Amino acid sequence: MKHKLARRDLADEMIQPLLKAVLEESEHGVLVTDLQHRSLVCNARFGEIWDIDINRVVSTDVEDVRQQVRDRIINEDKWEANLAEVYSDPHAVQSDEIRLVKPNKTIRRYTGPVYLEDGTPVGRLWTFLDITREAKRRRQLEAIHSAAMLVDPDPVKVYQSLVDQVAGHFDSFALLSIRKGDFMEFRAVGPESNPAKQVSGNKLSDSFCQFCLSMDRPIIIQDATRDLRMDSLLPARSGLTRYAGVPVRHSSGRTIGTLCILDARSEEKLDQDDLQFLAQIASRIAGELEREEYLKSLESDLEVTQDTLANTQEKLIQSEKLAVTGALSASVAHDIRNILASTRLQLDVGQGDVAAKMAMMATQLDRFEVLAHRLLSYSRPTRSSMSTVDINEIVLNVITLLEAQANIQQVKLETNLQADDHWVEGDEGRLEHLLVNLILNGIQAMPEGGTVLVSCFDHSAGLEVQVSDQGVGIEQEMLDQIFEPFVSHRANGYGLGLFSCREIARAHNAELICESEPGKGTTFSIQFKR
Repeated sequence: MKHKLARRDLADEMIQPLLKAVLEESEHGVLVTDLQHRSLVCNARFGEIWDIDINRVVSTDVEDVRQQVRDRIINEDKWEANLAEVYSDPHAVQSDEIRLVKPNKTIRRYTGPVYLEDGTPVGRLWTFLDITREAKRRRQLEAIHSAAMLVDPDPVKVYQSLVDQVAGHFDSFALLSIRKGDFMEFRAVGPESNPAKQVSGNKLSDSFCQFCLSMDRPIIIQDATRDLRMDSLLPARSGLTRYAGVPVRHSSGRTIGTLCILDARSEEKLDQDDLQFLAQIASRIAGELEREEYLKSLESDLEVTQDTLANTQEKLIQSEKLAVTGALSASVAHDIRNILASTRLQLDVGQGDVAAKMAMMATQLDRFEVLAHRLLSYSRPTRSSMSTVDINEIVLNVITLLEAQANIQQVKLETNLQADDHWVEGDEGRLEHLLVNLILNGIQAMPEGGTVLVSCFDHSAGLEVQVSDQGVGIEQEMLDQIFEPFVSHRANGYGLGLFSCREIARAHNAELICESEPGKGTTFSIQFKR
């Protein structure tokens, strides 16, 4: 039999104090029971996790112990059935995660048999580790991934879905409110049961959002009943005492409203991670609000005269760019957060040389600036300006912009830049838009991950840039239509991305060609003529 413990020969009187010290210092809650479920030993950490008196645990019967923790269990029947299953097999081993309430916690649970030296099972070991923070960050990352993937031709559907997602994430009421003077207009409300769906908004002076807007920064109100300024406001009078809100900003930097959550769970602490998550979703929403503005202006243009056609086409492309920017904002914000976390960690760990730390901070701030600049410059409307531009540099700039999005979707971005002459006459902003669309198409075509390869090489007529993915491919009957406006091979596609790509290629005396094989991938080729 394989030994599970190695120790020096010790006097029996030393064993018990050592075991006691280990159990007292462990970050795991530990419970040992016999095969009849009766509690034999538990440590203080077990009592803290379950909010239970450990002396009572080891001095009462099994049913009394379970009764003490039943109100913490989300699905009591499932929990009871699992315990019966585990104890029915003395050799059973199980590891899982369980969610507790009052307050909310996520616990990593393990159980395995306790054996005598001859292999006879005599009891069962249970360990419990509080992984609430880890699980929370994992859920936030999953939600950010979901937000980054969310697209629809109608921006209203996108930001409503994002608000619903926030409500579900926090199990709270969520509101997207746009300021109109001293009135907060409810632009999107979640979930369906939220009573705010029955009204158009409320006075700024009677809302918690006034504090978020007056300070122009994210805030948490943990318990409104403890502040005389807040206790008499409408949410507190309605029993909604906990609030977290972040400003929603236009791309110009102007604050236009708030994204917030409201509920009655003041005993559950909100923290900076919650605010950062809300801010990332708010950034995504802001892009959709701006796209909504553009689409409304398009409707107005289309009603005027045929003379506006060229301007309308530009606005169509700009609207599509704003949709892409919104989709990227959550992942770029996540990457920026990682940069800041890495900087903080490197500053905190070790003594280090001051000059070296300053150099490290400068490097990280440069990364931060590049990411923010790429996102803002991409979304900003630009006038056509032709000059001699470096295609290799444009490719690398676009890779920087899309890297966070690719990482979230487990896609690798690779380059193969072999052209001797990689200069063309063109508009840098428009060529960036062209490549962003093609690479994003590749990323979205690989829901299970893969590689997007961007190649640049010389060919007989000039310069060729290829964007290749290993995705689902495009059916042959769709290939003849993919460059037409409002035609998309994705159910939730805009039908403008490849249309704008073709228009940009034509404006640069280039041809855009697509080759695809269903199930194997797609390659887009931009062939520039010298």
